[in-house]
Amino acid sequence: MIKLTQLNRIRNLPLQQMGAAMDNNGAAPGADTTKRTLIDKSAKTMFIAVTVASVIVGFSLVFAFRLGEQALFTMKVNAKKQETVRRLEENKKAFEELKRTVQQLQANQALNQVKAKPDDNAVRVILDALPDSYNSDALGASLQQKLLAGVSGLEVQSINVETIVEGKEGSGGSSSSSSSESANAAAINTSTAAKAMPFEVVVKGNTAAIKKMFENFNRSIRAIDITSVDLNGTETGDVSAKVSGVAYYQPGKKIELKNEKVKP
Repeated sequence: MIKLTQLNRIRNLPLQQMGAAMDNNGAAPGADTTKRTLIDKSAKTMFIAVTVASVIVGFSLVFAFRLGEQALFTMKVNAKKQETVRRLEENKKAFEELKRTVQQLQANQALNQVKAKPDDNAVRVILDALPDSYNSDALGASLQQKLLAGVSGLEVQSINVETIVEGKEGSGGSSSSSSSESANAAAINTSTAAKAMPFEVVVKGNTAAIKKMFENFNRSIRAIDITSVDLNGTETGDVSAKVSGVAYYQPGKKIELKNEKVKP
């Protein structure tokens, strides 16, 4: 009933009013406004969708980058662990070999025959022959008490051993049996190679005593090289000998565990 009434009203409108009610395209009133509203809504919907997609893509890229960093860090940590395991296995094999070598040395007859004390371990002879530190006092005492003392007819006039002052050069003490004590200082070398310890001995005695002294040097278990010998006769018929040489030591190696931090 309502539709018929509205249709009758339209029919009763004059033709001019009907033409004014239509636009140039023949559209009904309000059509442009509806289209613009729909376009605006579609644009807003598209903007929101693009924004949300951009945020998701951004988070995805950041997450993928972090995940890649974590994967690389894990690979680096695993590589360090594998390296540590490899070193431990190598050390275990080296230990077993060292253990067998020490057992063989303990049974070595030549080492057991030259032990300083019967109760000493045979391996101790090797440590005495090549100490692990620069000890000028010990070398001076060894020269005087083990190589020169007890030689009949031999008079020790001086024993000079070069000493080392750690980190600087300067004068140091020396072992001597006369007032002509002197020493030179040198910086400590931390290398693990064998290092020389120069010394100088001045003695006086008969020919047999001098010969006996050189025999003692030759039989010494300590590694000693005689670099020069200066022999002079005295008015009493004795021989004055100035002997220069070097003994050796080898810095010991330290075995220690370390913690290593792996950075991403």
